[in-house]
Formats: sequence, structure tokens, C-alpha cells
Amino acid sequence: MKSAEQGKRSAWSITGRLTLLYTLSTFAMLVLSTTFLYWVLASNLEHEDHQFLSDKIHVLRVILREHTDDPAFLKQEVEWEGGTSSTSSSISQHYAYYSRILDASGGLLLETPGMGIVIPATAFPSPVAEAHDTEETLSWQAQDGRTYLLSAAWESSSSSQFHHLIQVALDISREDVLIADYRRKLIAVLVLGVLLSGAIGALVTRQGMRPLREITRTVERITANYLHERIKSARWPKELTALADAFDQMLGRLEQSFSQLSQFSADLAHE
Repeated sequence: MKSAEQGKRSAWSITGRLTLLYTLSTFAMLVLSTTFLYWVLASNLEHEDHQFLSDKIHVLRVILREHTDDPAFLKQEVEWEGGTSSTSSSISQHYAYYSRILDASGGLLLETPGMGIVIPATAFPSPVAEAHDTEETLSWQAQDGRTYLLSAAWESSSSSQFHHLIQVALDISREDVLIADYRRKLIAVLVLGVLLSGAIGALVTRQGMRPLREITRTVERITANYLHERIKSARWPKELTALADAFDQMLGRLEQSFSQLSQFSADLAHE
């Protein structure tokens, strides 16, 4: 039983083993590199989304504090600058978002047109006070299948505490599609890279094993009548030099032994 298992293990050629090891090492490196690239892209997009929401909330806070008597500034920012508006700015061409302003009791003061139909006020996470550096975010999927990143915060002033609630929703559906497409491409690169590495590994390994095959053919030509043949270690790679020297020394001893045996046979026949 053990001999059969050993025979199966020894059936693997050196070329096959080296090719397998080369393919596995390449697969491991490709997995690490593609995972890192995917993580970098997803992290950068997530950071930009959070930064965008934080900036919009900060802008709305400043407008609510400094332009209380002039609602035109707030209306322009909420209704005109939103990514769904036809008059959206250059920034909104890359970010589709909604904004909503509520009073302390939850009454609606102002919102981007159509926001009430798409995203209800109850979908947003708990708002944070202005003292907090970062706002909490929540990923939320609408009925139409689009994904939004939601954030809410209070706006406070010295005269009145927590008198305005700000809600901002960022459409990240395009980013989800981008990440999914990027993930498919990385998987395709991983599969093709493994197949290509296997083919290249087999080719390189066979090329590297060619000296060993030549040594084998040289040894196969040696018979009792051609003991003068030598492998000559000078032409082989460093790893095979010791093997070639050992073969040549063995052939030298065999040739000497055959010469002595032939001389003995001749002397015996002469006697």
C-alpha cells in the first residue's frame, strides 16, 4: 500500500511540480495585489463620499447661521445646487444628492424637489450635534433600486440650540456599478493571470530542464563499446556540474575496469 502511494507521489515530474509551485505563487501575488487595488478604490470612493456629505452639511450650517434673514442663499443651495436639478453646478455633475432642512419639531422647511418622494425623513440616521467632527452615515436603498448614503446633523447657534435639522442624501448607485465592474475586471485579470502564469511556468520550466534531458540522452548513448563518452561538466549549469562530474568519474572507472577485464581475458586466452 505504501509503495503504491509512493509511486503516485513520484509520478509527478519535476517540470510539473515546478510549474505548480510557480502558478500557486503567482496566484497568491495576484490575489494580494488585486485585493489591495480593490480596497484602495473602495476606500477612496467611500472617503470622498463621506467628505462630500460633511462639506455639504458644513455649507448648509454656515448659510443657516450667517444668512438667516436672506432665504435666497439657502434656497439656492438646497433647490438649485442639488444634483437632480437642471441648473446644478459642475460639482453636482459628479455627485447627485438631495438636501432637506427641518425645524426642531420635525416640520419641513425646505428640500430638494422630489426628495420627499424618493427618501423619507425617517430613513436618515440619528443626527449629530455640531460639536462632533464627523457625521454618521447610513447606506440606504430606495424602492427604485438606487443606493443612497444618508447623513443628518443639527445646526446650532448661540441664540437657539438645535433649531434646524439638516439631512443630506448622496446617490452612490453609479459608484456601486463602478465597483462591481471593477471587481469583475479584477477577477478576469486574476483568472487570466493564473492561466498565463501556468503556461509561462511550464515553458520556463521545460526550458530549464533541457540540460537534464541532454544529459539523459548522452548517458543513453553510453554502452560497453562506447565507454570513452563523457558528459563534460563544463557545458552544463552550475547545479548539474557535480552530477556530470560524478557520471564522468564513474565512466572513467568503468572504462578502466573493462580495459583490465579485456586484458585479463586476452592474457587468459593466450595462455
